[in-house]
Amino acid sequence: MGKSTVGDNKKEAPLGHDFQLIPPSFKVNSAIEFISNNKVQAIGVSVFNPKLKELENFKGFVEDKGFVSINAEHFSRKKAGKKANWKVLEGVGYSGNVSVALPRTVASEVSISAIKKNSPVLEYDFYTFNFGKANVVVQAVPTHAFYEGKGVRCAVSIDDAEPVIIDFQTFGRDDEWKQNVLKNATQKQAKQIINKAGKHTLKIWMVDPGVMIDQVLIDLGGKKESYAFPKETKM
Repeated sequence: MGKSTVGDNKKEAPLGHDFQLIPPSFKVNSAIEFISNNKVQAIGVSVFNPKLKELENFKGFVEDKGFVSINAEHFSRKKAGKKANWKVLEGVGYSGNVSVALPRTVASEVSISAIKKNSPVLEYDFYTFNFGKANVVVQAVPTHAFYEGKGVRCAVSIDDAEPVIIDFQTFGRDDEWKQNVLKNATQKQAKQIINKAGKHTLKIWMVDPGVMIDQVLIDLGGKKESYAFPKETKM
């Protein structure tokens, strides 16, 4: 099997998610020739092959084909809130372990200022080669609110952006609840901006205690419809 040369960082702007998931920089272009009955057919191929100093000792998640895939238990750091903290609950979810803010009796934090001041937060270091608009898709174990007056919410942000609240709440046994139970998963998403290629941090904040976060996908255009999340893109 041949070995690709290392690509050059050409500092080209990305062409957009609908057209290009391999960044123009660090791309190596070549061709494979097929010979049959004295006819030669050349097929062009492109390989993304960077060599980045800043990734040599990087501990975190790295973009692969337009997305970053994360199991919630594999946080880079967690910070306790004033009255709650994130705990790992084993034997639950598609990843096998979920992250849940406990105790369930703690008060919900519903304003952005209160979330930033009082809520526990999970942090995930990740690296992207593309940049621009991104959807943060969060998958949780489906539950109803544990106490009256509470919901099934968390909040997400990338880097220093304001947290965006996402809500998994369903009511009664409606169609959405039935589908969530059949799949044993519920997904919601929040839009974020990744302003440059390189290192970033995803943050997941508690809004309501008891929400069981299973997996996260940061989609820069590479997400495909599938039953399960792709495997983690962890270094």
